[in-house]
Amino acid sequence: MRHMLPVALFFCVLVAFVAPACGGDATVGNAGDLRNALRNAKPGDTVTLAAGNYGNGLYLTKVNGTKEKPIIITGADAKTPPVFAGGREGIHLSDCNYVVLRNVKVT
Repeated sequence: MRHMLPVALFFCVLVAFVAPACGGDATVGNAGDLRNALRNAKPGDTVTLAAGNYGNGLYLTKVNGTKEKPIIITGADAKTPPVFAGGREGIHLSDCNYVVLRNVKVT
C-alpha cells in the first residue's frame, strides 16, 4: 500500500502540468498567451481574453472547432473588451472552421 502513494503523486503532477498544455479552456492576458492557447485549442474549448490591447492584429490559421463544438474566443467583460488595434488587419482567419468571436473590439 505504501508503494501506491508515489504512483498517486506522480499522476497528480502529470495531470496538473501536462493537461493544460493539451488544450482546454484558458484565460489569457496578452497576445503571446492567446496564440499559445489557440495553438492548443480543441473543439468545444473557450479562450477568454482579459481586457487590454492585443497588438497590431491577430493572424489565425488552422484553428478548427466543429459545428457541435465551436472554439470560442471571448472577452471576459463586454463593457471592457480586449482590443485588436492597428496593423493592416485586425483579425485574419485562414483555413479556420467554427471559430466564434464574442465581446472583442477591432479598430
